[in-house]
Amino acid sequence: AALQNQAKELRVHGNFSIDDLDYAIVEKLMQEDSTATPDSDAEPMKFTYKITRNFKANSLKYEDALFKNVNSKFLVKENYYVLDSLKLSAFDGSAVSSIKVEMLPNDEMNLFFKANINKMDVTKVMKSFREYIEYEDIKAENVQGILSTKMDGKIVLKNYEPVYESLMLNGDLTIENGALINVKPVMEIEKIPGVGLKNMDKLYFSTLN
Repeated sequence: AALQNQAKELRVHGNFSIDDLDYAIVEKLMQEDSTATPDSDAEPMKFTYKITRNFKANSLKYEDALFKNVNSKFLVKENYYVLDSLKLSAFDGSAVSSIKVEMLPNDEMNLFFKANINKMDVTKVMKSFREYIEYEDIKAENVQGILSTKMDGKIVLKNYEPVYESLMLNGDLTIENGALINVKPVMEIEKIPGVGLKNMDKLYFSTLN
């Protein structure tokens, strides 16, 4: 299929493992490859491929986030990627997740996910993914506590950037031993007539569901 570039399916079924990997290295290699001069005489790829089974890593580093003890089933096809039963440790907690990516024309992709997060430090999570999950009213320094959640979701990405208007989430969320500090929507409660709540700029709680 591959060597003779025939219109067949190349199938790979196996176990893959690495020690420690920093995504910055992968990103650099991808950028270097994208700037290479394409061979105008190269024959278009006729074969398709399907790669499946298991992937393990001692650790994966993505910008400031460090994921340890990574273990996942996976499926890779053209324009279609799945990580299933993805287990990892991060942010003083653990998670079991599933992710499906569908590549679309015009540099768009659909990202579907299921996440079961157990006792992660919510401030550390938000700091590591500040670029993606913070917005004007809620930043990492505004939220404290231990996060657990079972959440399903979908988001569209355009040129690898999230289209936030497309975001859909459904699930249960718990923060234990936490605090909301200077969160504007919470502080606005003080203005509701008859409620009588004060000092909502610093809201401490044992459990928030």
